Amino acid sequence: MTASPTIGLVGLMLAAALAGGRLSQRLRLPRIVGWLLAGLALKWLLRGLDHVGVGAAGALLDRPRTALMFLKQLALTVVMFSIGLAFELHNLRRMGRTILRLGAAQTGATGVLTVLACGVVGVLVGAERPVLSAGFMGIMAVAVSPAATLLTLRQYEAKGHTTDDILMVTGFSAVAAIFLFDLWLLVCVEAGWVTPPGGPAGVHLAVLKLLAATAGSLLTGVAAGLVLSMLHVRSGPGQAPVALLAVILIMLVTAPALSLDYLLVSLVAGVTFINLAPDPGTLEQRLSVVGAPLFALLFVIAGFLMDPGGLFRSPVTLGLVVAYVAARAAGKVGAGYLVARRNGREHLPAGVGAALLCHAGVA
Repeated sequence: MTASPTIGLVGLMLAAALAGGRLSQRLRLPRIVGWLLAGLALKWLLRGLDHVGVGAAGALLDRPRTALMFLKQLALTVVMFSIGLAFELHNLRRMGRTILRLGAAQTGATGVLTVLACGVVGVLVGAERPVLSAGFMGIMAVAVSPAATLLTLRQYEAKGHTTDDILMVTGFSAVAAIFLFDLWLLVCVEAGWVTPPGGPAGVHLAVLKLLAATAGSLLTGVAAGLVLSMLHVRSGPGQAPVALLAVILIMLVTAPALSLDYLLVSLVAGVTFINLAPDPGTLEQRLSVVGAPLFALLFVIAGFLMDPGGLFRSPVTLGLVVAYVAARAAGKVGAGYLVARRNGREHLPAGVGAALLCHAGVA
């Protein structure tokens, strides 16, 4: 019996993660940077070996992507659950209005600036369907990477109110991006820019599916958090991580089957668990240990699948990327500064917007 190329590739990716983590440590860079570069270097190495006739390298490059995508989704499920753990009631009582204000401000400022910038540049450079593209790019800009933000905070052992606030805004941005994406898609369907299955009747069906998926994701997340809370009480120290992994895997498999958003389900499950389970901190500590190899794989896979040369193949793409990055940064940093100034800098640092620049979808 021989191991599949996918298993061999995952082993190489874990070894690359160790090397990339060590390199980033020596260069005093965030660990995720080393992991991304390690994945990119591994792909180039395998391509070089395949070019000189090493057949095993070609088999690894032609691996099935399904298994890699599953590992990414599993890691993101754990990350979103961890983000949900920041939404404790005492944090919400302390900074609830400020978090909502910051989340809404950075969502609005980032989205509007990105749509305007990408729309104008798209028209100038002759991009295809610039309004449609600008709308989706504006929604993409809203989201803050939960994985990159969480892992960077953990690497530098950041703790305290500001850390919890950043994680809560990260969760807020993920939920906002999900809702805005679905809403913009419905607008595009209504405007005739996108044709839904079933013709005109498909618009009403799409609205019903959106409402059902949102409500279903919330209810499923609450149910998963309740189940995990009960298992946490009844499980011994060695059984708690097993119970957590079982619930996470069930969420990951069940959500797509029911047309639910697994990221929203995971986030709500974490919020439910942290506010209902007794002594949830013990499971949180074990979660960081169990999830460590998954988190490393998440970014190595991202680097492996990355195509940096795609940015320079077309002047249209390059122009849109430059406009996108500039507008997104201005929206995040500007909104953070204005909200911090209004609420008093003792509650939020003026540079909090810079902590929201990690881009979702990198992993």
